[in-house]
Amino acid sequence: MAFVSTLLAYLGNRLGTLVQAVLGWSVTALFGRLPSTKQTALAAALLVSLLWPVSIVGVFLPGVSAWAFAFVPLHRWIGDGAVRLITLGIAVVLPIVVGAITRWVAGSSSRGSRLRGLLTGYPLTVGYAVACLVTAVTVPLVKAASALRGWLDEHVYVQPRDGEYTRALEELAKACGDAGYEARVERMPRRMTIATDVLHWFARAAVQPIVSEEPRMVRAEGLELYLYPADLLIRGKREKAARVRAALTRSWLERFAFTVSDPRAQDLQEQIQGMWHMLRRHRDPRQIGAIGVSRLREIGRDLEASAIPYAEWVTLDRSLHRLERALGGGEDLLHDDAAVHALWNGGERGREERGAGMR
Repeated sequence: MAFVSTLLAYLGNRLGTLVQAVLGWSVTALFGRLPSTKQTALAAALLVSLLWPVSIVGVFLPGVSAWAFAFVPLHRWIGDGAVRLITLGIAVVLPIVVGAITRWVAGSSSRGSRLRGLLTGYPLTVGYAVACLVTAVTVPLVKAASALRGWLDEHVYVQPRDGEYTRALEELAKACGDAGYEARVERMPRRMTIATDVLHWFARAAVQPIVSEEPRMVRAEGLELYLYPADLLIRGKREKAARVRAALTRSWLERFAFTVSDPRAQDLQEQIQGMWHMLRRHRDPRQIGAIGVSRLREIGRDLEASAIPYAEWVTLDRSLHRLERALGGGEDLLHDDAAVHALWNGGERGREERGAGMR
């Protein structure tokens, strides 16, 4: 008996691990790599969608639902009628929960009224269940093919701005070119879009803000970049992926996409891009004057005081110093008042005098 209990416990643990893996694969394949809270919420929505068919069956076969949801014979204790009513309630509520989760993840860009969004949960639940089963088959096959080629998968947070998806793709292709790999933009292969096509067929309006309708990719020899609404998947040889990733830090991708996910971090990135827009309108950076330097320092102080994830802080700090170099010609404008005075009041002569003084 002890052996049987141990075996069941082991199988249950393995099953739980498998379910977690399948849900993780499904969320990544459908939506890309989202922030952790949204990733968890969508995984829960997918799990609920898989349980919903069981609740439907349970309306007609109470014994099945009692076993599936609780693994105990509830119908023997409270009767088939009570189990049928409970299961019916679950069958009605679960899709609404799925609709609410999806609407929250999609954010303010989700379309339609709140009631319509919740009711969309019914076809969406069916779509999630089917898509989850599809990814359970396709994703392991894709991963196995990548492993056989010696490729790795790396996710980088990239969220194209509204209307800038194509420009972001072009910038990714340019970054590949700068890294030494000739690249082209093309449609994602069919095996990568079956699940998303299923979702769009069942509930296009509900998932459109978080699932690409016509997802595209950048392909080079030994390298593939898949761009999702909130994720960039770099798949390829380790050396090539590393070189492209380095080239991305020198690209202008941040003009067309958010490269940070935290709302506060995105606000700071917007402020930095606002400074870039102002800088591009002037041929001579000195025309921006002290107002520009003051704004630069204000953004710098906000960044230092912001409680955002460290990796995103580093990304914004790099972006801010890149702006500083463009604005000041290499001078330290964030901290050195003498450099600011020399730049805006003395021009080149001021810099030369300050350099002579230092010698």
